[in-house]
Amino acid sequence: MDFDGTETSYKTVSINCDDHRDGEARVLVFPNPFRNDIKIFTENILDEEITFEIFDELGKLVRTETFERSHNPEYFDMNLEQIKPGMYFLRTKSASHLFNNEIIKQ
Repeated sequence: MDFDGTETSYKTVSINCDDHRDGEARVLVFPNPFRNDIKIFTENILDEEITFEIFDELGKLVRTETFERSHNPEYFDMNLEQIKPGMYFLRTKSASHLFNNEIIKQ
């Protein structure tokens, strides 16, 4: 209702705030921040192998794991109990893709 008492109704419009496009490759990491374990979700990365590299804030490689991909989409689990709390960078590599995600260990 407006200040002069008039009222106008409009049709509801639905929007999607996800910037992901169907068919586009993506990597999601959760929970973030995390305590010991992270789950990495990959979608539309169809290469056979996926390598995950963890770098500290200074760019030092602290962990590498390579997995054979078997599904699309797919989830990978990584136990990072051995690393100290702080900010890290997760690099996801395959033959045709490269992604970087910031992760925080509590």
